[in-house]
Amino acid sequence: MNQEDFEITFLSAEEAPRRQWEIPKNAVQVGEIAEGDLHLYIGQELLHQMDALAGFDLRRETGCFLVGDYLEQDGQLCAIVAGFIEARYADASSASLTFTHETWQYVSSQLEEHFAGMRILGWQHTHPGYGVFLSQHDLFIQENFFNLPYQIAYVIDPIQGHRGFFGWKQGKICPLSGYYVFGNLGEEIRLLPGAERAPGKPKKKRRWWLFLVLFLLAVFLAAATAGTILFARSQSEQSQKGGGSRPGMMELAEPAQPDGALFTQ
Repeated sequence: MNQEDFEITFLSAEEAPRRQWEIPKNAVQVGEIAEGDLHLYIGQELLHQMDALAGFDLRRETGCFLVGDYLEQDGQLCAIVAGFIEARYADASSASLTFTHETWQYVSSQLEEHFAGMRILGWQHTHPGYGVFLSQHDLFIQENFFNLPYQIAYVIDPIQGHRGFFGWKQGKICPLSGYYVFGNLGEEIRLLPGAERAPGKPKKKRRWWLFLVLFLLAVFLAAATAGTILFARSQSEQSQKGGGSRPGMMELAEPAQPDGALFTQ
């Protein structure tokens, strides 16, 4: 395979007028986005559609082209994937996918007809049953035809259910550890199986059980104190009713005087 096997007519220097893009407001972060990584935004419906498309043929690789645009916000490069074009007329086997001249021509016509003002942001292809990575063949395609800083690769293993994005970082193509999934305003974001939302800011744990134990302990101590006071007061009142005798001592009766009638002189 050599570079003459490929031709991309839509990556010319003369570009179509660009649309005005903004960062999606209704987006959920998946994974952790490392410093220096491309900030990738991709529509949730596109993810589900590509996932379904990837499962149609498990005997050979299939693919598509990702379209949208990029922008910079506060010095951070962002790519927004808003659509895809199926890679028709490609030569495919169980371990490779080769785009033909017919493939490039089809993608170019679809881009002009249905995605005016957008550009190619990368490509997606499947690895049925053998994991998520970029082979030497994949790297050749990425390095020669998707080598701009905002262009990515997306790999789906429809058998194992694994997926992964790859992007440019310091001149090398590397796995992206995180990305954003967006939807329409007010729409619930439905992630693909296995995708996990990035953890939010840590919340303080509510140790309610500790407060409950402390409350019950305070109630017990208050009841015990009140009981002690009442017991002491009761003992004091009993002592006063007894005439001031010492507690624990019996009062002895005075001896009776002998009856004088019982004695004679």
